[in-house]
Amino acid sequence: MIQPLDEQTVNGAIQIFSGLPHFFNPLAINRLKEDIDSFIKKRPEPEEKGFYVYMEDTEVIGLIGYRRMKWQREYEITWLAARADRQRRGIGRSLVTFLENFLLRHNLQLITVNIPDDQRSRNFYFQMGFRSVNRFFNKDGEMLIYEKRYGFIKDKCQDLVADYLRRKKLKDAKKRCK
Repeated sequence: MIQPLDEQTVNGAIQIFSGLPHFFNPLAINRLKEDIDSFIKKRPEPEEKGFYVYMEDTEVIGLIGYRRMKWQREYEITWLAARADRQRRGIGRSLVTFLENFLLRHNLQLITVNIPDDQRSRNFYFQMGFRSVNRFFNKDGEMLIYEKRYGFIKDKCQDLVADYLRRKKLKDAKKRCK
């Protein structure tokens, strides 16, 4: 069952990320705690920002966090993980699908996510219909930006835009290297 994050499920949600040290370092865990604390205190509107947890009985098994971007119909997945012993059982897929369906009621047109450059993450988002549009480097290493478009610009346009942005980024990088 998927439900909104509340005070009773916070610790279980944080434990999921703490149990995945190869993906989430202590700095990331602190950022997650700050995001959740801010969310619990401010209680923004669900179409602005939120967290949902995947529950089995009384245990938190997965968590997804999101926020609205600058434009009204664009969102970013900020956090997504399932407990290490329950991965590869459709929990992440269920959470992303739930979020998509929820946000479509608020005129969703685009979801983006920043992921580490590892095969497992790339495969997951690709299978969910996301496409790589860019990459960047930060203190954690190389990161990829994946996006998924909805509505009238979803099909061919999405692939054309992603291809254009990749070529433009390569062209700009080559110019800087000369």
